[in-house]
Amino acid sequence: MDQGMPYFQLSPDLLLRGWEDVRYALVDSRSGEQIRLTGPAVDALELAWNGIPLDSPVLLPTHRNALETLIRHRLGRRTERFIEPLPEQRLKSAPCNCTVSVCWSITGRCNMKCRHCYVEAPDALYGELTLPECVRIMDQMVEANIHAVLLTGGEPLVRADWPDFYAALKARRIAVQTIYTNGLLVTDRWLDEFEKYEERKVSFSLSFDGVGHHDWLRGRDGVERPVVEAIRRLVRRGYPVEIESVMYRDNLDALPATCELLMELGVRKWKVAEVSDSRAWRPYAADHTASREALNRGYVKLLERFQALGRPFQLQIDHRYMYDPRTGKAFAPALQGGTDMSLQQPVCVCIRLHPYLLPDGTLMPCMPLSNCGLDQQMPNLRNVTLSEVLSSKSEYFKFISLTLAELYQREECECASCEYRFQCCGGCRARAYAGGGLYGADPALCDYFRNGTRKMFEPYYDPVQAG
Repeated sequence: MDQGMPYFQLSPDLLLRGWEDVRYALVDSRSGEQIRLTGPAVDALELAWNGIPLDSPVLLPTHRNALETLIRHRLGRRTERFIEPLPEQRLKSAPCNCTVSVCWSITGRCNMKCRHCYVEAPDALYGELTLPECVRIMDQMVEANIHAVLLTGGEPLVRADWPDFYAALKARRIAVQTIYTNGLLVTDRWLDEFEKYEERKVSFSLSFDGVGHHDWLRGRDGVERPVVEAIRRLVRRGYPVEIESVMYRDNLDALPATCELLMELGVRKWKVAEVSDSRAWRPYAADHTASREALNRGYVKLLERFQALGRPFQLQIDHRYMYDPRTGKAFAPALQGGTDMSLQQPVCVCIRLHPYLLPDGTLMPCMPLSNCGLDQQMPNLRNVTLSEVLSSKSEYFKFISLTLAELYQREECECASCEYRFQCCGGCRARAYAGGGLYGADPALCDYFRNGTRKMFEPYYDPVQAG
């Protein structure tokens, strides 16, 4: 092997993986992101891994172009000598369909008493798996070629074995994309320890429910200020911070002031959504749930202030509005396909690619569908493997991959004749379930399209550029 010739080395963080439905992809084990590859690109990689130099006549133009593209996108580099790939980088095909990440509630315990908690964390309804049980699930993820998780709870940081849990993920090259926390335990001391075993600036997502209103919804007095300080601390130390706010009748008027505070704190993203019909919320629903009219008025006031402040961060207001600073455009998330070409797409891409794992090991389509009776029908990873659950034959996979055509063919679905059926594309299954049926209409999107709500928000959307 001529060590004076140029060779190709794939970035050591990248793993070549395949599934039943996605033949080839590079998985970034630091971020969990996937980059789809063509067959010729994989052939080129295999040749490079077998010591074929970049200028060898063995490489066809398609092979050379594929490797040059990887270099151009900083996924690999030229080297002066051949470097063997790591064993784990070579192609490993999973016996199941592709799933990008898992949102994992790693404990049912919490140090707050949120009045709307899906998993009723104050009472630890779903408990907490032991570390060996969690490690077995991590091994299932590796078998299924899943290399990304989002960690939530309960409050994930209350796990007594948190450092060991995190180390087990890293040992398996499973990237933590986001840590969802209430912020009470995110002190400088905790971050000092965290940074000893995680050099990346992982994204943190914190709940903050409005200036002057956070304490009530979270069920504890005096927590608003420490949460604000946690946000400030994370931003100061260079972490990307996302905020999620749950809206109910009493905190709508605080939206403009909250927007100003979050701009001052320097957050990257703010997600605003109405409180869901969880079992924990129902005792408060009659007195505190906002009407759709009140929500719309509150959101418009927020957008007026957001625009006046120069749209300082990414903002999503459930299905009504999304501004992405990367494109500089604001649009309606509710507006999807628009034609019958949408019929073969999954009703919900999110549940298809990013399922939710309860603290007891039950795999759910998403968090809002937990604790409503459906969890009794879902697979538990203590009894069945992820590869089995994500195979095309499983009932779970058939549900999460439900297409729009299949939804509209169901007898209980009244959406098939609606004039907006190719714009809303069925809407959210959790909102449909709360509204009366898993395969029914999404009441929020019906309101958006049929009742004139869309017109209230159109002035805040940017025009779509042709081509």
